[in-house]
Amino acid sequence: MLEHILDFLKDYFEEFISVLPYFIAGVITEALIRTFKWHIKIKKTIDKYGAFAIVIATILGIISPLCACGVLPLSLGLFFAGVPFSVMMSLVITSPLLSPAGYTLTQWELGTEWALAKTFSAVFMGVYAGYLTLIFEKKYFKHHQILKLNEIPHDLDFHDPDFPIEELRCSCHKQLSHVVEEKTNNKFLVFLAKFYEGTIRIGKYVLIGIFFEILILKYIPSDWIGKYLSSGSILNIFFVTIISIPIYVNQITASALLYGLVEKGISKGAALAFLIGGPVTAIPVMAVFLTMFKKRVFFYYLFICISGTMIVSLVYQWFFS
Repeated sequence: MLEHILDFLKDYFEEFISVLPYFIAGVITEALIRTFKWHIKIKKTIDKYGAFAIVIATILGIISPLCACGVLPLSLGLFFAGVPFSVMMSLVITSPLLSPAGYTLTQWELGTEWALAKTFSAVFMGVYAGYLTLIFEKKYFKHHQILKLNEIPHDLDFHDPDFPIEELRCSCHKQLSHVVEEKTNNKFLVFLAKFYEGTIRIGKYVLIGIFFEILILKYIPSDWIGKYLSSGSILNIFFVTIISIPIYVNQITASALLYGLVEKGISKGAALAFLIGGPVTAIPVMAVFLTMFKKRVFFYYLFICISGTMIVSLVYQWFFS
């Protein structure tokens, strides 16, 4: 027993050392983006470009270091301020799929091809969600048609400590980097604070992901993976997409888990379905959709996630396998 534990810890440590440079590179990139507020500057231009704002929102979702929980106050704040629901959908769908750290770690775990496949998939998902919603927006997705909580004033700020919905109330004022920004204009100190926050926030998922990666490689039988996940058929990809919903993983752990699965022989289409389908169906987002919006909006969100995942996965399977 002790021998197995020591062997597992040895493999875990070696994998951690291998991942570390990519993890640091990703966190540094995110810290720079947050320090100079590049994603906020893009956000301020969204309402100036009409339908093209969907593309801008997609780009914002991809480069933003915000996870699903972090993007909710931003996207809902824009929505209550009058930004179209289509733009909000692009942000909500895209942000959990990719970030600078997510890209660098995927590149290390799975290689450049997978990192690019993930990037193009995230872009497609944002554009697909935004423009499909735009088609139906005027008739079915106006504010008064979809909100349960119409009593919430549209001018309320999610950063307000008295915001009435505790789950959505922004807590950024408690963050170390925010305190540092209030006390100094030194960008380097702000960068260090944001680097520390990113290390803690992303690092825990990296550690969890490595754990499951080693677990899969060492203990899951290859024939089991081959039986259920090696097929690139439509039915199999749909199966992987559906089971990814209840076993929600974020973009960091999804890449680490997929490394072990790819080594076991999973098909490209099924692999991408897991890589996209797990993170995009973010549980915090689903909870908010159920709380704040009417049921048909929640089911529409699920339809976007599932159908978009199926499209990118089947294209990847058919044309790149």
